[in-house]
Amino acid sequence: FASASLDRTVKVWQLGSVTPNFTLEGHEKGVNCVDYYHGGDKPYLISGADDRLVKIWDYQNKTCVQTLEGHAQNITAVSFHPELPIIMTGSEDGTVRVWHANTYRLENTLNYGLERVWTICCLQGSNNMALGYDEGSIIIKLGREEPAMSMDSSGKIIWAKHSEIQQANLKAMADTEIKDGERLPLQVKDMGSCEIYPQTISHNP
Repeated sequence: FASASLDRTVKVWQLGSVTPNFTLEGHEKGVNCVDYYHGGDKPYLISGADDRLVKIWDYQNKTCVQTLEGHAQNITAVSFHPELPIIMTGSEDGTVRVWHANTYRLENTLNYGLERVWTICCLQGSNNMALGYDEGSIIIKLGREEPAMSMDSSGKIIWAKHSEIQQANLKAMADTEIKDGERLPLQVKDMGSCEIYPQTISHNP
């Protein structure tokens, strides 16, 4: 697990040990919050500090891979979304910023006029997020509940599940006996991923 400290460091520990495995240094002021990346493909963690910066770290190489700038006050909350390719950061400036987790581009800035942000919480399996402020808390929904998709006259379907593109063909099931309400046992083929989170999809057969 990882800990954030006002001594300007992030320390990574092993349960049962009284000394840290290693220390990540790079913030110029006290570190307030830390979160691990939930996917298995990147050894990343994220930290936010009083220097108004958010840093993404590779904890295997012990290096900072990206710094996110833009908040006007101390960073108080950071979160990798467990389902969507986004990073959420909250600050005493009253804003929550939404960043793309692959490109690190700022996607949106949210300000609900509830004073300072103190916590950001995600629920695995859901697009809902809880935000806690000085003046109250709110729940927001990000992205789409249903995947963006496209189908042509040949029965080919292409859809996006988060940023992953997949395809299947309904014609391959023409001779399959299916009852009403039964799920289609489609043969799904992965086509790769895209850098953006797609809102719509269209294709040319």
